[in-house]
Amino acid sequence: MKPTFLHLLLLLFPTILVAQTRNCNYSGLEDAQLVKKSVSAEEYLDKLNQSMPGGPSKLPAYPGEVFRKEQAQKMPQPSVNGVSILCDEATSMRGDIYYQNIDRGFFRLELMNAKYEIMPQMPPLTIPVSEGVMEFTLKLDEKLPAGASFRTAYLKITYLKKEDSRDGRSTWFGLYKKWKAPEQNQAALRLRLTPVLSAAQLTATNLPVPGKTAVSESPATPNSTVQRTTPNNSNTPGGVNMNDHISLFSNIRSDVAFQNPGAISPIQTGYLFKDKNPASDVYYYAPAAYNLRWDADSGFDFGLLYGSASSPNQEGKVDMHAGLGTGITNEEQQFLQRLLQAQVGADKSPELRPLLPENPLVTLQGEGFVLDKVTAIAASSIYDPVKANWQTDVPGSNDIIAALKNDIGINGTVTYRQTDFSFSAPANARLGHPANFGAITPDWTEWRSKGWKNKLPFPVQFQHLHVLLLNGKVPCIYSWKIAGADIPPGGQAQFDAAAFPTWLETDKRVLKVWFEYQIPPCTPCAEEVLDALTGGTSSSREKWIQVQSLGILGKYKARLLKVTLRSTMADPRGKSAREVTATINQDYQDVSVGPLYAWMDKDVRYEVRITLVTDDKSVESAWVPKRNEQQFIDVEFMKTAFRNSLKHPSE
Repeated sequence: MKPTFLHLLLLLFPTILVAQTRNCNYSGLEDAQLVKKSVSAEEYLDKLNQSMPGGPSKLPAYPGEVFRKEQAQKMPQPSVNGVSILCDEATSMRGDIYYQNIDRGFFRLELMNAKYEIMPQMPPLTIPVSEGVMEFTLKLDEKLPAGASFRTAYLKITYLKKEDSRDGRSTWFGLYKKWKAPEQNQAALRLRLTPVLSAAQLTATNLPVPGKTAVSESPATPNSTVQRTTPNNSNTPGGVNMNDHISLFSNIRSDVAFQNPGAISPIQTGYLFKDKNPASDVYYYAPAAYNLRWDADSGFDFGLLYGSASSPNQEGKVDMHAGLGTGITNEEQQFLQRLLQAQVGADKSPELRPLLPENPLVTLQGEGFVLDKVTAIAASSIYDPVKANWQTDVPGSNDIIAALKNDIGINGTVTYRQTDFSFSAPANARLGHPANFGAITPDWTEWRSKGWKNKLPFPVQFQHLHVLLLNGKVPCIYSWKIAGADIPPGGQAQFDAAAFPTWLETDKRVLKVWFEYQIPPCTPCAEEVLDALTGGTSSSREKWIQVQSLGILGKYKARLLKVTLRSTMADPRGKSAREVTATINQDYQDVSVGPLYAWMDKDVRYEVRITLVTDDKSVESAWVPKRNEQQFIDVEFMKTAFRNSLKHPSE
């Protein structure tokens, strides 16, 4: 094999291949075979001829057909048969081109958007034809702004006899790929800490008590059934008593008002339930809420799988799942243990036990819709998520994804259905919810010098640094307000912590330290997350139908053709039929009509209607069902659409 452009590139820059092997599936295209999306007018008519009842040769020969076929026998036409992707990275893509009847010339590769427009972020690549399979590498323009992202819908490959030729034989392939320019190493954003009220007077020997309770309102009483307790003279635990509890939250003092117990801990600190046997000193805790589970390695615990339709006129079902986690860690349990010990006194030896849902019931709903028949798999420990599963249709999945994208999310409850009691905790599935990501805590060894890097997929807005400290027997929260800009994903923060006492970093009276933060709205962040969750389908749903008139304007002496497509796919929610239109005023030129919205590269379905406009009249056709992304308007189509309402030219 002759050395290709890629071979020379690898010889010069051997480190490129090493980098590619680390992450070659950025958009889910590694080892993918691209689907051909275009055929020539001649290929279309040949295909139509082959499908005629009774076999081929039932259509009259179109102009030049006989000559073309004679020439094809003498000189086989060059063609691109397929494209396979070897490596799919954020900034580049490497693949193979399969072709036949080509031994010299050039290939020009261009990336296109859903409207078949050339993407300016990617320079066209022209490479000489080599023997065998043709390898190629496409790369982003290095001058793009740092972090810029975009998506492509098609790969256009044009065979050129000469390198500087403008036109050639083009073949289109579906390429639903994400691209993203490298992030620039920006200077860390400086965040200043300012003490709030009591924190300003705080010293190692002077611990002022903050002036109010940590929560302005008491948490709601949990939904539970009435239980009967049986006197027990031993200290053997008898199980949870839902009718008797203590509140740890009422004793915490703070200068900052927290709206709910979950703002301090993912454990429901407002209520600790006692055991049926008071002599056992056993207490039971439950999570404050269930939220969409996330971790830095695997991302969000959420997914969907599109099933096949039972018939061509029906949508397939969509299986969806969400992992609803508690956010409780071993450190949180230890914190709660110390807080409980401080309240019951040193003469007691309280034991903490988690409440686990043996037979959980999960209800979920969104804005304007309710998820039916949600099944739940119980967690094996308090650290593991409850797995919620449900099935919906494509419009239903659209509603859910739109709710996630717009940060509305879906919410409901997780209900513990135990043998003798029930207990409900809120359930929230929102992408931009701080509870998904858990507590952010300072690393005392380097937080003043190295700062903090945002590893979350969303920006972070720090609000306070809180320290919960035992002031004698009174748990007190001291707070420092944080002022500064939002930290973008991958961004750095440098804390100006001159006002934060260093002795707090080692003081044994400190029970817990955490940052209070919010997630600012970020639609591009949500789109990128959803692309990963749905395999890229959330950004590649747009389909534009290419329509071309094969001499119809000239043959029917028309000034223009108005093309109208009608389909439920014109509605992003897929619930009602909508119409999209375009005008053709020139023969043999592609016109884009759309967009239509389809999932997982599935076939589009629509009806097409043509309005033919001449100097003296306008005639409207019947609706004709179609399933192609490329539609040629020829005389046979006009006969089918207009029947006897037009005088058709003879072939």
